[in-house]
Amino acid sequence: MPVTQQPVVTLTGHVLSPTFHQLSHLIRQLHAQCRFSTSVVPLLEFDWIEYRRKLCDRSPKVPRECVVDLNGQLLDDKAFIEFCKGHNVNSDQEVTETYVENQWKGMLNASKNPIVYIDITYTNSSLDRLYVELFADTCPLSAAHFLSFVPRQSTNSAQELSYTNAQFTRIVPNGWVELLRPRKEDTKEDDSPPYIADENFIHAHSHRGVLSFIPSSGPHTNFFSFLITLDEVSALDKRCVVFGRVLQGDAVLRKMEKESSGQRWREPLKIGACGIWETQ
Repeated sequence: MPVTQQPVVTLTGHVLSPTFHQLSHLIRQLHAQCRFSTSVVPLLEFDWIEYRRKLCDRSPKVPRECVVDLNGQLLDDKAFIEFCKGHNVNSDQEVTETYVENQWKGMLNASKNPIVYIDITYTNSSLDRLYVELFADTCPLSAAHFLSFVPRQSTNSAQELSYTNAQFTRIVPNGWVELLRPRKEDTKEDDSPPYIADENFIHAHSHRGVLSFIPSSGPHTNFFSFLITLDEVSALDKRCVVFGRVLQGDAVLRKMEKESSGQRWREPLKIGACGIWETQ
């Protein structure tokens, strides 16, 4: 007699998606009632975006928030719910906003690297917030240097130069957005800033949301300026040191792209506030 393959079910999705959490309850019931092999993989926004992009090579229609892999077959939420009903598994579990947010915070809390929030403003109105992970584990000097321009709540001393109120100056369509060092006459900065060397080129500009320093004048001249990629930009590899990545805030990047005209913005685009995201 042919051996029936035991179902292997994997749910992968954006941790801030209520649908993802509703399906995760079904997954747990499938495991408990039917003894199926199951796994649940929550992802932060930019990890999910990259994961979904790769899935699009397998299937032309990939759900926007989460996807179930059933023995290699991709299912959306409706198809998976029908599959569960066929095995007498149902769930009316309510998923609250508080529950979803707590799951997201738990993932940020689990990060061993520092996380920085960056509030973007356009014409003095908030576009929302970016959450950025700094690669202190692999690029400790670069991450620490970036943090030196991030205001600390624990200190009362004013920073002569910080990213608060710093202005984005250029956008390269389908490439990156730039935040450049202010003009010397606008700051108390001296003519010879404390540059840091190119620490390493471990990380590549392989996807949307990568942060790297913009050298002032060639190798080993990293100071204040940095960029955020809007797509893969391999031309920047080995030239700009990657020190972080955006975890959450794709809608903010899309608004930044939308409001641009050519390589500039119609009105000032700034960092309204930034700081270290404290464990909650």
